[in-house]
Amino acid sequence: MDKDIFIKNCFNMVGLLRDKFNIDQEVKIRDIPSSYFMILDVIDHETVITVTELAEHLGISQSNCSRSVNKLVLKGLIDKKEYMDDRRVYDLTLSKKGKGIINENNERIHQEIIEKMELYGEKELLH
Repeated sequence: MDKDIFIKNCFNMVGLLRDKFNIDQEVKIRDIPSSYFMILDVIDHETVITVTELAEHLGISQSNCSRSVNKLVLKGLIDKKEYMDDRRVYDLTLSKKGKGIINENNERIHQEIIEKMELYGEKELLH
């Protein structure tokens, strides 16, 4: 089985793979907490999302989500665009810097999973 194809197919199940191999404990980029990576990852997959939708998706309060989003905006990782009709609502998108960090993180996770896979047989990986 081609490991690169396997990893690409499994990227939809990254959460399970991260748990199995303790990836989050081993892969850290730029001292950004994993909770922030979850926010960046959701925005990356949704392309455009509001704070309310993001909070619902993550299962956290809107106020906590807003605080985290504001910190990520200050770090230059998220762009906020105000709705014309309602200034309280913002579309959230990844900034170029945020997209770069997500891509860098995904590549590091990809490499870490490949290294871990080499320690296991195919049968062990599928169970």
